[in-house]
Amino acid sequence: MRILFVGEIEKGRTSVQRMNALKELGHEVTPINYLPPVRADGKRHSILSRVLGKCGFPSDVCKMNRAIQEKSVERTFHVLWLEETLSLRPRTLFRFRAKQAQCRCVFYTVDDMANPHNQSRYYRKLVPGVDLYCTTKSFQVSELKSEGWRRTMLVGNGYDSNTHRPYQASMREKEELGAAVGFIGG
Repeated sequence: MRILFVGEIEKGRTSVQRMNALKELGHEVTPINYLPPVRADGKRHSILSRVLGKCGFPSDVCKMNRAIQEKSVERTFHVLWLEETLSLRPRTLFRFRAKQAQCRCVFYTVDDMANPHNQSRYYRKLVPGVDLYCTTKSFQVSELKSEGWRRTMLVGNGYDSNTHRPYQASMREKEELGAAVGFIGG
């Protein structure tokens, strides 16, 4: 299958792990990154962009919407895979679907999307364009159905054998970290 994969394409992100798993299963995956690079001040977004995001209008710094439209005319896809794309404009999704009617749309998230700070003004307007909504939150399945999402699926948290494995720290790392056990994550 040809999959247009829209997510946070950056080393260490779980989006990359899912994308790589799809590739390992033999699918042809075309990535579109919506995660802006870190700026010189150490932040990803300007103050204006952060304010707009808090008001429910996240900016599309990486021009994800344009990239999706460009890909929609370059080739045919079987699946449009959206990883919690809060800056996706509804018109972008519906134009894509009009050009690629056979393509199925999957929205995948690990966050509690009922929580307002995990949403955007565009999010609920995507409902008619999404064929399958995947969530890791068991309590959300019935909520999502009542909100009009056509088909919902509860998925387990991911595991990537290339990432989630025992790690033997060097002597230098042990001295720097200074602990018997460490945790890296959110």
